[in-house]
Amino acid sequence: SKHLKTKYNEKKIILVIALSNFRSPERVFKNLAGLAEKIIVTKASYNSVEPASIAGELDKITGKTAEIVENPSEALKRALTLKKDDCIVVLTGSNYMIDQALNPDRHLAHLNLTYGWRYKQ
Repeated sequence: SKHLKTKYNEKKIILVIALSNFRSPERVFKNLAGLAEKIIVTKASYNSVEPASIAGELDKITGKTAEIVENPSEALKRALTLKKDDCIVVLTGSNYMIDQALNPDRHLAHLNLTYGWRYKQ
């Protein structure tokens, strides 16, 4: 969060976030959520924390209402529709979600979300 504040001091932040592996939204996003103008919560493809649970915790921290868009690609599209010239969009929290949101190759995205496929004997 310090880096974003320093580098993009004048910019408003729209967060697109998801978590996997039962991590705590408060512990992971507390500082970053406080900087956000808008938060969009989505779902990671592997072992995702439920978006409603994340949004509920972040609502308590920020005093704002997080929006839930379960599909990561749609969540990114939503963030881009809200983005103005004085904003940046930040995707964070789960590499699985980031891959789903940005990867145009559906076959590769499927392989990436299949946890551990590279290591199976």
